[in-house]
Amino acid sequence: MRYITLVTPPSAEPVSLEEALVQCHADAGIEDAWFEARIAAGRRKAEDYIRRSLTTQTWALRFDGVGPAVVELPRSPVQRLVSITVDAETVDVNKVTFNNEGSPARVILPSITANAVRIKYVAGYGDSPSDVPGPIRDAILLYVAHCYGNREGESDLPKAFYNLIDPYRLFLCFDPRV
Repeated sequence: MRYITLVTPPSAEPVSLEEALVQCHADAGIEDAWFEARIAAGRRKAEDYIRRSLTTQTWALRFDGVGPAVVELPRSPVQRLVSITVDAETVDVNKVTFNNEGSPARVILPSITANAVRIKYVAGYGDSPSDVPGPIRDAILLYVAHCYGNREGESDLPKAFYNLIDPYRLFLCFDPRV
């Protein structure tokens, strides 16, 4: 069984409060907390759909039972491997094959028969909102504007949201929600 867990959430959102207020023609100070919550929700919606981390965050991937020899890391782009543990023994991250050239990134573990594998890694385009591709940032602003104009939640997200982020979507060999 596979489990993916967010260890350290992003310290910054890819869209600022000011950008969201301008997008919605809203005044600062009135509903700032509401806007900040929608920005975070828009980021999570985009990340879950495209299976990427937008700003820097740390993830842990765990396999209970025999883990695969080749592991696709479900949240790219991967900045670095933090640690690998196999059956409670630490594996030197420099002694595994780490392929970060393609998407998703892959780790090739040494020949082992393991009952538990845990890989901790840092993913995201970077620490700054400007590191996130513009179309993804635009989609998050569209999400916020949609929520602002549709507080009852009676209509679906505009197709433009998905059109903006579709080119960034990763397709994995396994279901990352499992």
